[in-house]
Amino acid sequence: MANHRGGSGNFAEDRERASEAGRKGGQHSGGNFKNDPQRASEAGKKGVKTVMVVVKVNARLALFSLMRC
Repeated sequence: MANHRGGSGNFAEDRERASEAGRKGGQHSGGNFKNDPQRASEAGKKGVKTVMVVVKVNARLALFSLMRC
């Protein structure tokens, strides 16, 4: 059984405080890309670069394993 610590930081017993905290967090987050096409474009380019690095590493590993056979 989990220990209940209680205290002012526990939202389990105060749904209103939990809801308010979630709302504030959403307001302070960067949000989605719908309103910022430039940010969306940069994120897409970053994702493509990451995928290309992974593909290159996997190709090198495959080649290395073939050479060892």
